[in-house]
Amino acid sequence: MSSTIIRSGVSRWMSLKPSALRLSSSMPAFLNRETSGVTVEDLSFKQGPSLLPPDVPVQVDGRPFLPGSSKPGLPKYCSPPKPLFPCVFEAQNAAEAEPKVQSWAKALKPVLDEHLAKYGAVLIKGLPMKTDPVAFSAFMKEMKAEYECEKFMEGRSMTSSTVADEVRTGSDDDPRYTIEPHNEYNVAAKERPKKLFLVCGEEPNYGSGGEWIISDSRAITKQLEPTVLNKFKALEARYEVYYPTKAKASYNCWEENIAPTKEEAEAYLTRLHHTVTERVGEEE
Repeated sequence: MSSTIIRSGVSRWMSLKPSALRLSSSMPAFLNRETSGVTVEDLSFKQGPSLLPPDVPVQVDGRPFLPGSSKPGLPKYCSPPKPLFPCVFEAQNAAEAEPKVQSWAKALKPVLDEHLAKYGAVLIKGLPMKTDPVAFSAFMKEMKAEYECEKFMEGRSMTSSTVADEVRTGSDDDPRYTIEPHNEYNVAAKERPKKLFLVCGEEPNYGSGGEWIISDSRAITKQLEPTVLNKFKALEARYEVYYPTKAKASYNCWEENIAPTKEEAEAYLTRLHHTVTERVGEEE
């Protein structure tokens, strides 16, 4: 069984914990299995109870490898889950039905259509798929077809790698690093992702980290003082990413994150109405 969380935000951006990936040289048998008369109409999801707070609160203040965690003003712990955030749904009769994983994608779509935009994040429990990239890729291929979304990977500020046709790692960074809430895809994406699917391939040991933090940007915006928002607009605050060339990169580079040639990279960014600035010493 696996749990999948979807947040509004379908891109083909999926994540699996890098250390948990078990690549298979052959297609898992259940992907080719007939549905034994089970139709999409026979599959369903039932809304489950809200998530409970963790037994051990998630540290924020003074958290190692979290930028700014030593500065005053941060809360000591992360806020616990709230009622209906994320909204929880459980797959029903999964073991008895045993349909193709693609059928579950078709059955899940109306649930997402009705609830994802309303609540902002949906946690799916009990999907009868193996947590390996091939199985998840088959699920996402069908889900992508349902939403007619295109592949998008350009313009990221971190590194990740492809592990199956429709699956990428969430991040290839050091697992000790904390990835704080971020929403730069709203401004950096060629076509803004409507949905982001993530699955955990291997549950971490309790208390050892591995939490995936989600935040409700709509609620946060409402809490901000209007003067703060107006100042951002007046100053035309922008999101800036610096990419060195591959020959001089110690982490990320524009050749692998945007396009392989300078002409293609500049054409892509110009299409998005981004400003391209070449720093002295970074020419090809």
